[in-house]
Amino acid sequence: MPDKQSIPRRIGTLFRVPLADKTYGYAWLMKRPNMAFLRYNSSRPEADLDTLKTIPVAFVIPVRLRPADRWEAIGWCELPPELQAYPTQFRQPVGNFRECYITDSFGNERIATPEECVGIERAAVWDGWQASERLLDELRGRTNRHAEHLKVRFSDERP
Repeated sequence: MPDKQSIPRRIGTLFRVPLADKTYGYAWLMKRPNMAFLRYNSSRPEADLDTLKTIPVAFVIPVRLRPADRWEAIGWCELPPELQAYPTQFRQPVGNFRECYITDSFGNERIATPEECVGIERAAVWDGWQASERLLDELRGRTNRHAEHLKVRFSDERP
């Protein structure tokens, strides 16, 4: 396996993500800052890209990585076409829950209803620790507090 310092951080880089339960999750770097998190974790560090690239994606979010996150670049491969574009996202201005905008993978923005935004990720950058917490929650079938907070609003009340 190549030295982690020798792996360039470019589209298609696979990261090993240490999780709070002492297991490892995995995420592909897409167009920055987006990352595709795999629906998989392991008790031991894995680096078999041929196996990992066959695992389905759990979610895609923009992530701001910091050295303290300790995510290790473990390899690179060409991403499948569905992961090469920007993900569709929505935004909802603070104070006006009736107004939403959806931006598609080509960067086109359109006005939308809050109902149309259900199931779409909010345009927000996650810190690495939040993303790893969300991945562990996803893998364990638990609700994630950060994802819940970012869901589309249908009223001025916060959950």
